[in-house]
Amino acid sequence: MVADAFSYVVGVDTHAESHVYAVLVARTGEVGETQAFRADPEGVASALRWMMATLTGDVLLSIEGANSYGSLLAQKAIDIGFTVCNARPPRRVRTSPKSDQSDAAMAAWSVLGTPVAKLSQPRARGARRTLAMLISGRREMEVRSVAIRNRLNGLVRTTDFGLDTTIKLDIASIRLFTTPEWVVGDRYEVMARQEVARLAEEYLRLRDQLIDNKSKLEQLVQEIAPGLLDLFAVGPVTGAIILAAYSHPGRVRSESAFASLAGIAPIDVSSGKTVRHRLNVGGDRQLNRAVHTIALVRLIRDPRSRAYLERRLAEGATRRQVLRSLKRYVIREVFRKLDRIMREQHGLAVSGAEVGVLEGNARVGHS
Repeated sequence: MVADAFSYVVGVDTHAESHVYAVLVARTGEVGETQAFRADPEGVASALRWMMATLTGDVLLSIEGANSYGSLLAQKAIDIGFTVCNARPPRRVRTSPKSDQSDAAMAAWSVLGTPVAKLSQPRARGARRTLAMLISGRREMEVRSVAIRNRLNGLVRTTDFGLDTTIKLDIASIRLFTTPEWVVGDRYEVMARQEVARLAEEYLRLRDQLIDNKSKLEQLVQEIAPGLLDLFAVGPVTGAIILAAYSHPGRVRSESAFASLAGIAPIDVSSGKTVRHRLNVGGDRQLNRAVHTIALVRLIRDPRSRAYLERRLAEGATRRQVLRSLKRYVIREVFRKLDRIMREQHGLAVSGAEVGVLEGNARVGHS
């Protein structure tokens, strides 16, 4: 337990301009000194110097918002050797007066009874932070790209440009819209064609940026987790999303926890003698989509996955049920592979569990 492993727990209530720190004696839960420091680099450095000068023994920082307002503090504290975790959210409605000092103390109290192995770790920074930025940027570009393509399809269908409107636009047609030969006609038609040309140029620019983004994601995934992309149907984009969700060893405790994070593990809603589960529609939907994509590709391209599909369909399962099962196996395989890679890189103990087991010793979709 945290109360046994650390001498002090420092709870931190973070804000955009300042952070409030509350020191708790771990064994007794007694609140000691509280201090407030600015949230800028100088303030964070002052707070860390204060803790190092004031506290002896092992110290745990329990930070509320370690991945947002407290991200700078979390990284600087980790860099100089402090143990850092995310504060657990309160489970009860507050009945006492609220203050930043009480919130900081609550951040420390929230983890006192938690096993050290189950502490929630903040996301890692550096290359992983860059990875998250590229993923976020890619999502924005994808949404914009689809919107532009739909807009172009709509324009050529509702305006007579002399094009075959029975087929969707291909990349060659979109490139044609950017040539000087496209902008012809009377005054009004030229204006309309110029608008089409503008959209086409933006679409092609986004397409090039998405290609560049994918290349950068592949470089980062290979650098951070070499070997992850060796798994069948795990590409640079899906691999990057999975790696960003995993972040680093210790953030996700097990493959079942990773499945829950992705919204893939079913939720038990049994009552009395009735055993029943329902679908998990929560979790990280971006991670869920990545696993969904991998499973779909395997159903198309992997002989063992197709054989599994055919056998389950013959047993009376629906295609959707088979896909749910396959997604669960995919995330098990991916987590065990990734966890092994990352633990070996950090010199940590590696679990002896086999990777990607599907009904016995058969592995699905492993290249």
